[in-house]
Amino acid sequence: MRFLAKLTLTVIMCLAGVTAFSQCYYVVTKDAKVNKISIPCDFPVKLSAVNPVQDKSNFENAVLNWKAANPTLKDLKLIPKSHPDTVTIEIPGAAFNAFPADKQQAIKGFSYFYKIVF
Repeated sequence: MRFLAKLTLTVIMCLAGVTAFSQCYYVVTKDAKVNKISIPCDFPVKLSAVNPVQDKSNFENAVLNWKAANPTLKDLKLIPKSHPDTVTIEIPGAAFNAFPADKQQAIKGFSYFYKIVF
């Protein structure tokens, strides 16, 4: 019953476009141990546009602003490396589907860093 209530609430929030209240997870895997930290799903991603230098600057500023708004999460790495490592961000499918198309596309570009969980 609790699962059904949680699922219903998640669907309602996503339909209303309120992804900031959805919970994603920052996952660190080290030495066969998995540590999950709940984070708001409003984390920034690097969007691709016409100007790569401006895109990088916008993303770095968005990361700083997000970390300032979430001081307990200030040590989390939100910038994907150029290769896979032991850190991922898990995104519930309902939250992912509620993201704007440009954020979805950016997330799909780093499939080793962002994991969509349906």
